[in-house]
Amino acid sequence: RQGKRPIKDYLRQLKSMAARLPDITEFQLIQKYWDGAETCIRLKWTENGFTPEFSSLEELEIAAKRNENTEQLR
Repeated sequence: RQGKRPIKDYLRQLKSMAARLPDITEFQLIQKYWDGAETCIRLKWTENGFTPEFSSLEELEIAAKRNENTEQLR
C-alpha cells in the first residue's frame, strides 16, 4: 500500500521487490501498483480512461505524478 508516501516512492519499492522476484510479470506489477495506490489516484486514473488491464506502468506513473503535483498546488 502507498500509505502517506509519495506515489514515486511507492512505485520504486514495488519495482525493487519485483526485481528480486523474477517470476513477477509486468501485468502483475501494474495490478499491484493500481490496487495499492491511494483511492484519489485510482479515481483520477479511471476518470482519465486508464485501466490496469490496458495501461502501461509508465502511463500510470506519469498520470499519478501529475495528480500529486496538482494536489500539492491546492
